[in-house]
Amino acid sequence: MTDIGRQLRDTGEIWLCLHLPALALEVFTDRDARPLAVIERQRVHSSDAPQLEPGLTLATAHALCAELRVVERQPRREQETLHELAHWAYRFTPAVGIAADNSLLLEIGGCRRLHRGLDALQQRLRRELAARGHRVHCGLAHTRQAAWLLARTAPEPALADDALDWAALTRQLERAPLHQLPLAAATGAALARMGIASLGELLALPPAALGKRFGVDCVRYLQQLCGQHPDPQPAFVPAPVFRRGTAFIDGIHDRQMLLFPMKHLLQDLCDYLGARQLHCRALHWQLCDAHRPQAEMTIELAVAQNRWRTFLELSRLRLDTLPLRDAVHTLRLACDSFSAAAPGTLRLFDDADTETDDGAALLDRLQARLGHGALSRLSAPDTHWPEAAWRELPLTETGGADATPPDAPRPLWLLSNPAPLRRRNGALTWANARLELLRGPERLSQPWWQQRGAERDYYIARHRDGLCWIFQERGSGDWFVHGLFA
Repeated sequence: MTDIGRQLRDTGEIWLCLHLPALALEVFTDRDARPLAVIERQRVHSSDAPQLEPGLTLATAHALCAELRVVERQPRREQETLHELAHWAYRFTPAVGIAADNSLLLEIGGCRRLHRGLDALQQRLRRELAARGHRVHCGLAHTRQAAWLLARTAPEPALADDALDWAALTRQLERAPLHQLPLAAATGAALARMGIASLGELLALPPAALGKRFGVDCVRYLQQLCGQHPDPQPAFVPAPVFRRGTAFIDGIHDRQMLLFPMKHLLQDLCDYLGARQLHCRALHWQLCDAHRPQAEMTIELAVAQNRWRTFLELSRLRLDTLPLRDAVHTLRLACDSFSAAAPGTLRLFDDADTETDDGAALLDRLQARLGHGALSRLSAPDTHWPEAAWRELPLTETGGADATPPDAPRPLWLLSNPAPLRRRNGALTWANARLELLRGPERLSQPWWQQRGAERDYYIARHRDGLCWIFQERGSGDWFVHGLFA
C-alpha cells in the first residue's frame, strides 16, 4: 500500500463535485454562431474559439480571430447561475454546497438507493446539466476536498460495481498535479522548488516537517482531503423568495425570441419550488431596455401549482398583448406568493393526466388573455339576508369558506331592487299577470345591527313566465318580487 493509501480514511460519506469549467461563457445565453471570448482585465479568460487560450491579450485574440465577439466577465451572473443550479441539485440530495471555482458539492452516499445507485445518479446529473447547456467535469471521493480536486484532475469518477473504488481513488489522488491544489501561492512555489510535483509526493513528506515549514493550514488541508480531520462547511439553504434574471448582449427585438429565456427562468423557478416543496400563486415579469424597465406583467393563478409548461403558456399569452417600445436587454422573474405543495398522488396509468385541472387552466388562460382584474368570482358569506348573501371577489382572493347553503330553494337571479306588486281583485299581480302562491312563508330577519326590526315573509309563486320569489314586509304589509327562478 502506498503512503497516500495508508492515509486515506473512510468517512462514511460519498461526495460528488460538479465542476463547470465553461460557466463564464455559458451565462451568456444569447450566443450566436460567431466566436465569443470572455475577457477579464483585458485578457482572455475563456473562449469557445479553440485557437484562443486563456491569458491572451485582447489585441492578440482579435488578430487570431477576426470575427470575435468580446464581453466582460460577469462574476455576479456566474454566482447567480450557481445558486440556480444549487436549487436544482437540492431535488436530489439535501446536502448541497457551493464551492470555489464554479463548482457544486453534493453528498450522494445517503441517497444512492433512492436514485438507483451512484452511477445512475451521476449519469442523470450529467444529462440534465447538458440539457441546460452546461459542460461538467465530475469528481467522486470520500471527502469534499478530494472530490473538488478530482473534478479538475481525474478523467472519470472512481467507480467500480456501483461503489467507490478505493484503489482507483488512491491512484487518482497520487497523480493529482500539485498546481491544482488550493494552497497558498508561496507554499506552492516553495514546494515546486523542492521538486514536489504531485499530491502523492507531497503526502509522502512527514506531516510534522510540513507543519513546521508551511504552517498548520497546509497540514489541516491535507488531513481534511484524506478524511483524517472534519471539514465542516456551510450548507446551502434555499432563499425565502425567488428572483432571477438574464441579460442579452445585443438585446432582443422579437418577442417570440423571449420565450426561450423565459422557459429557462421558469424551469429554475420550478427547481426552486421543488426544493422547498412549494407551489406558487403569482409570477411577476419585468422587461428592461438598456437603461430602465420598459414593461411589467403579473400573472395570477387560479390554483397554485409548479408546472413550468403552464407558466410558459400563460406568460406567452400575456406577452402577446404587451407593448414593447425597444429591444429587451434584461429579463427578470420574481415570485414571493407561495403555498405548501399538497402530497402527490401516483397515477394508475402513465398516460392519465391527473395533474391538469381543466377549470383552473381555463381561468388562468382567460385572465392571461384579458388582463389582471378582468375575472372575478362569487362568494357566499355566512348570512341569510338575500342582499348580502353573495359578494364579488378577485379571482385569486380566498375570502374564507363559503356558508352552508340554506335548505329552502333560492332563485338564480335576484333583482337589483325588489319590484312592488299590485293587488287586483284580491289577487297579487306583476306585469299584468296574476301570481299563484305555491310555497311559504319563510321568515327572514335582517341583522339587528343593520336595521332593527326588518322582517320579510318569502314565498315561491307561479307567474305566467315561470316561478318567482316574492316577499311581504312584516311592518308595512307591502308585497315585492325579489328574484326569478331559472
